[in-house]
Amino acid sequence: MARPTEEGLDLAIYVAAVHLEVLEHAGSLAEAAHSHFRAFCMATEGVSHFLMLVERARREEPVTMLELEAQAEVDKFVSARLHHPLRTSEWWVRLFRDASLMDGLDSDEAHRYHEAGRLAAAFCSTLDEAPHVDALLHLLRQFWRDSGAKRLERMRRLAA
Repeated sequence: MARPTEEGLDLAIYVAAVHLEVLEHAGSLAEAAHSHFRAFCMATEGVSHFLMLVERARREEPVTMLELEAQAEVDKFVSARLHHPLRTSEWWVRLFRDASLMDGLDSDEAHRYHEAGRLAAAFCSTLDEAPHVDALLHLLRQFWRDSGAKRLERMRRLAA
């Protein structure tokens, strides 16, 4: 949640109590990704949104809802992959092929989530080209440092 104030911007992360309880009992992030994937993804998405909003405010750059959602999908995939690199295909399928939207979204929201997933899937499918973790992290750092327009342009080019 973000709310402009006279002093700047108030930010907060909301993760439902049910997900926090599950994560508290997971023992580690690796265990959470393995056994409690939904809760892991919900928390990762909240942190992703928070970090992107903070970074964009720091840079004094705008951010769109599509960028927030696409980055969150990338962050969920990468976080799960870093904890369980031998299950990369499973994470890709669960996040990008088998994922479903919650009921009640209007057509604009549904389109944005579908597009974010499509763009993130295209970008994440290129990450297997990194020969080792350091190279993967280098690619991700470059991606993170790009402007929102450049990120979206890159993902759209990959998804074409």
